[in-house]
Amino acid sequence: MALWVAAVALMIPASMFASELTAREGQNAISRRGNKQIITALEFEDITPEPGMLLTRARYTFDMYKAYTPQHVLSLNYSTTPSDHAFPGDTIGRYILSATLLSRALHEAEPETLKQVMAALPGMLNQEGYLGWVLPANKADETGLSNVQWANGLSEYFAWKKDPSALEMNRSVFANIILPVKEAFYYYYTPEKNDRKITWVHCTADTAQGFGIIDPATRGYALFPSRELKDEVDELIRLYSKIDRVKIQAQIHATLFLTRGLLRWYEPHGDPKHLELAKVIYDQYRNLAMTENYENYNWFGRPEWTEGCAVVDSLSVVERLWQMTGETRYLADAQLILYNALLANQKGGDFGTETCVGPKGQIFLKNKSAAPWCCSVWGGKGLARAIQSSYYLANGSLVVANFVNSTVVARLPGGELRLRQTSHYPYESEIKFEVLASASKKARELRIYIPPWIVPQSLVVTVAGKQVGRNLKDSFLVIRRGFAVGDIIQLRFQQRAGAADLLDPQRTPGHHRFMHGPLVLGVDATQEQSVPRAEELQSLGNGCYQAKSSGVTLAPLCDLSNQRDEATRAKTKSVQVLFKD
Repeated sequence: MALWVAAVALMIPASMFASELTAREGQNAISRRGNKQIITALEFEDITPEPGMLLTRARYTFDMYKAYTPQHVLSLNYSTTPSDHAFPGDTIGRYILSATLLSRALHEAEPETLKQVMAALPGMLNQEGYLGWVLPANKADETGLSNVQWANGLSEYFAWKKDPSALEMNRSVFANIILPVKEAFYYYYTPEKNDRKITWVHCTADTAQGFGIIDPATRGYALFPSRELKDEVDELIRLYSKIDRVKIQAQIHATLFLTRGLLRWYEPHGDPKHLELAKVIYDQYRNLAMTENYENYNWFGRPEWTEGCAVVDSLSVVERLWQMTGETRYLADAQLILYNALLANQKGGDFGTETCVGPKGQIFLKNKSAAPWCCSVWGGKGLARAIQSSYYLANGSLVVANFVNSTVVARLPGGELRLRQTSHYPYESEIKFEVLASASKKARELRIYIPPWIVPQSLVVTVAGKQVGRNLKDSFLVIRRGFAVGDIIQLRFQQRAGAADLLDPQRTPGHHRFMHGPLVLGVDATQEQSVPRAEELQSLGNGCYQAKSSGVTLAPLCDLSNQRDEATRAKTKSVQVLFKD
C-alpha cells in the first residue's frame, strides 16, 4: 500500500534544524571552564568504522590520496619564486594532515605517497628552514605565510609517528615564521600602528586569511610552549576580535579556520572571551553566509560559490563548540553539515566548489569544479573527524553523537565497554547496539543523542529483548545499567519528513525545502519543477519520495551528488533544492 505524506502537515521550521579536539587535535580534552561537564574525544584507535555510507565516502578520498604521486603533492600550488598566486607549503600541509588523519581513522598503514612526501621535504627547505621563497624579515607576506598550513600537517604527523624530522622542520616554521611575524599584524586590516614601517605583500582575494596563523600556532603550542608564543597568540586573537568581518567581506574558510584555533586555545587557558568570540563568529556565519544546504558563501556578503575547505572547517567548529559548551544545537548542526554539505560537496574523492543555494534566486545546486590544490586535500580531514566525532566521553558516560556503523571501545570507570553499532540511518529509523565486551557488571551510562527531527513520542527502546521506558534528558536518551556481553539495545523511531522552512526565508521569500530527518532533498532537474508546500508525498524508501501530483522524485542531496554511484547520482548534474510555496 502506498504511503502518502501530507507535506504541509509535517512542515519543519528552520529552528528545528538550528540548534577540534584539544590543545592539539587528537589528544584527549582537559577540563573546560564554564562547561559543567567534561566532554572528551575518543582516540581514532578506539573507533573502527564498519561498512556503511561514511566508511564508503572516506575510502573514496583515502584511495585518491594513495593514488597521488609525490610529485603531484609537492608541486601543486608551489613556487620558490615570490608570487601572488602560489602558496608554498599549503597543499603539502593539507595533504600531510588529511592523509595522516584518514589513515588513523580507517586504521590503515601510512600511504606510500605520504612516506615519500615526508622523505622529500628536508631537501626542499630554503636557507631559513621552510618551504618556498625566503620571506622578508618582517614576514608580512600573505601568500608566503601559507607555510603555516605545513606546520599543521607536521604537528599531526608527529603526533602519530613521533618522527623527529617532522618535529625539527616544524620547529623551524615556528622559529622563523610564526614567532617573527607578530609585529606585522599591527599593520594588517585593523592597523594599530600607522608609521608605515611594515607593508604587507602578495595579498590575495582571500580576505584576512593571514589571521589563519592562529590555528597552527595553537595546534603546535603543545610541542613548542613558551611565554613568547602564548603572548603572541593572545595578541593575535585580540587584534582579530576588532575586525568587522562582514564589512571587509572576510573569506569564510579563513574565518572558520582560525575559529578552530580560538577554541583549541580556550581549552587549556580558559579565557571566556575566546569562547564567546568563537560562538559569535559561528553564529554570524550561520546567519549570514550559510547556504540552504549548509554549505558556505566564499566570503561574507559575496555568495559567488561554496568551498569544500570551509565546509570542513564549519564541521570542525561545531564539533569543538559542542565539546566546549555541551550545547546540543551544535550536534544537530554537525549532522546537517555532514550529510548535506560535506558529503554533497564530495566529487568522487575530490572536494571543491558549488553554487550557493538560496541567495540571488539560486534554487539549483550545481557542481562548479574540484579544487585539488586545497579542498580535495582538506576534505579527508573532515571525513576523519566525522568518524571520530560519532562518540565522546562525558563525566564517566559514553556519548553517541551520531548513528554510524562502527565498533567503539569506551574506557569508562570500572573498565572497558566495547559496542558495535549498526543502522541504515539517516535513511531508516532503527539503530542497534550490541555489547561485545564489558569489563564491569556495575551500572554504567550510555547517552544517545536524539536530534530534533526524531519525534520523541515515537521512540521505542528495547534492552536485551525487553521494552524499557524512554529516559530522555536534555536531548539524550539515557540508559544506565550493567552491560553484559551479548546484550542488544535497539531504538526505533519516526523521523520528521516533508516541507521545511528555509534557513533564511527573507533571502528567497515564497520558497521552501523538503527534508527527511537531517537530509535535504532535491530533484534531478535543469528546469524548475513545481512541488508546492502542501504536496502529498509517497515514501519510496531510502529517504526518497515521489510527489503525487507531478510524479517527480525527491532524493537526498548526498546521493544525487555521489558521482561514484550510477544508480543515485543526478544525471543532469543539476539538483533543484528550493521550491515555490
